[in-house]
Amino acid sequence: MRRIYILLTCLAVIQFQSCETLLEIEEEGQITGDVLSDAGSIQKALIGAYYNFGGTNDGGAGGELFGGDFILVPTLLAHLPGQEYIWTSSQATDYLVFTERDGNPNVKIIANNARVQANWVRAYETINTVNSILQNLDKISDAGEKSRIEGECLAIRGMLYFEMVRLWGPDYQVGSNTAAIPLLVDPILKISEIATPTLATVAAVYTQVEEDLTTASTLLQALGRNGTGVNYYACQSYLTRLAMHKRDFVAAIGYADNVINNAAYSLMPEPYMAFNNANNSTEDIFAIQQSLNNNSGDRTSGTGIVSFMSSLRESGIGQFAIISSSLNNDFLLNSPIFNIGDKRAGFITSADANTSSGDLGPALLYNNVANEDNSIFSSAKFTSAANVIPVVRLAELYLLRAEAVYQTSGVTQGAVDDLNMIRTRASIPAVSLADFTDPTVFFDSIKLETKREFVYEGHLLHNLRRWEDLIGNNFQKQDPLDNMFLWDIPQSEQDTWID
Repeated sequence: MRRIYILLTCLAVIQFQSCETLLEIEEEGQITGDVLSDAGSIQKALIGAYYNFGGTNDGGAGGELFGGDFILVPTLLAHLPGQEYIWTSSQATDYLVFTERDGNPNVKIIANNARVQANWVRAYETINTVNSILQNLDKISDAGEKSRIEGECLAIRGMLYFEMVRLWGPDYQVGSNTAAIPLLVDPILKISEIATPTLATVAAVYTQVEEDLTTASTLLQALGRNGTGVNYYACQSYLTRLAMHKRDFVAAIGYADNVINNAAYSLMPEPYMAFNNANNSTEDIFAIQQSLNNNSGDRTSGTGIVSFMSSLRESGIGQFAIISSSLNNDFLLNSPIFNIGDKRAGFITSADANTSSGDLGPALLYNNVANEDNSIFSSAKFTSAANVIPVVRLAELYLLRAEAVYQTSGVTQGAVDDLNMIRTRASIPAVSLADFTDPTVFFDSIKLETKREFVYEGHLLHNLRRWEDLIGNNFQKQDPLDNMFLWDIPQSEQDTWID
């Protein structure tokens, strides 16, 4: 049967044939999907939710979520086009809109951007899938399996809503009462159930995320690391992120302590070893699983983080190219300013059309092969669509804990030790407690190390908001808490809403 699409807010059957989609439906008005009649069909539906969650390429519909735009777009918004990155391909047209404004300070990212719409659609499709599973848990007779599936569904929903409220809503500290996105916790099964949504406040979304991840933690705790699915420690890590955004630093320390002390994760010996792995590394708390047959995209599809970040002929087309001078430039506010000898700044200058991902070795940057221009680089963190995409790494928990301890207790030996875990792994000198007679210098050191460690992993914009820092350069400074750094609800969605 032909599938057609409908927005959350299309109310009449005569409308839905011309609408873009939040939910897939059949022509008679029933939401598409296998009937959730038993444990087997529910498990298949959960696999489908993971498929969407990780952004597995499904053609022109787009919306790669954790496998693409949840990493790439925050990276774009936190850096200055033309000074810190350039586009090398006409296929990047949709993304250029993210850095174009019409001069109206009240306008967010242009609402008709195709990438915004694609991610909005896929996120709510995934949320509707897990909501449907949660409503049918009574079909599962095995108590352990029921707990696992419920926990993973709640975790998926919580993680998605957290990423969405950070992209579509203002920072919690300054905009907790701002209406942001629809908050759906029950499945939509028929057209007759669809209505114009109420936009939940940022605070309400955070509350739901915290509830989902806390319950998921309880359900998944006995399973520990639980293979490649969303596990107990992934939930605890996301609760750490959430607590940091709420400035609840005491809670953040507790969550981070739990992961660092009890999860048996460990930093990889070298920075480059945390990336381009066929399976989770020892520091991957949660990663998107990929294979050559199932991935978020590469050069053949033109979608996904590998396509944009890699310029190797076997994988990506290097549309997003890093300007080499930006990696050590104190003129730019958001430059990581790598130390001499920092292994994270190492790059391969001899990369050419014959270079493969395996040839890059310990480098995290290399010449943009597609352009044969030594002044621009590609990131070597995502070089093959066969490899996992790290979402939460142990390195993040060390730096978050150091920051949270600083915010509650000032500069302590434990916080310095956490900072040094990341510095020494990168082969730069350790610091000591005596180095920080001015406590603010320690906070600056945490921020700089965070920029170095997670460059081009999609963290910077969210961190700048949390730190209430500026974006730009010494002559043009922009407030990351301003609306211009937020996604807007897709215009095609808004057009169907009834006043």
